[in-house]
Amino acid sequence: MLLERAGHEVRVAVDGADTLAVYAEFAPTVVIVDLEMPILDGYEVASAIRRNSHELQPLLIAISGWDQEKHRLRAGAAGFDHYLVKPLPFEELESVLSRVCPLRRNQPGSAELPLSEASARAEIAPHTPTPRGACSC
Repeated sequence: MLLERAGHEVRVAVDGADTLAVYAEFAPTVVIVDLEMPILDGYEVASAIRRNSHELQPLLIAISGWDQEKHRLRAGAAGFDHYLVKPLPFEELESVLSRVCPLRRNQPGSAELPLSEASARAEIAPHTPTPRGACSC
């Protein structure tokens, strides 16, 4: 998986209910959610995570094949921080992740990134696709 090769710890879920179970066990820094999941859709997953996360809120990234404003607005209302449209270049996902995840020290040219929570939650970005899952920085 590309995220693992980039130095992220990754867990994959197969549906919305599984995503919530993985989230509860793993407590990731970032949760990447496909909006069109079975059982619970991505909007329901984001709402549940926002309702049930107390102190540390993860960065929530929505992935969708829909590129209309109404979907972006709904994702924002559900609690997503970013909205990416499929198909998405890996570099675009890495750009979003780099705002909250420190670069890996053992990779060429890497350094720590000092980021505030405010900068990590600055916008709901346009565009994305990726496997359903969660990663911890």
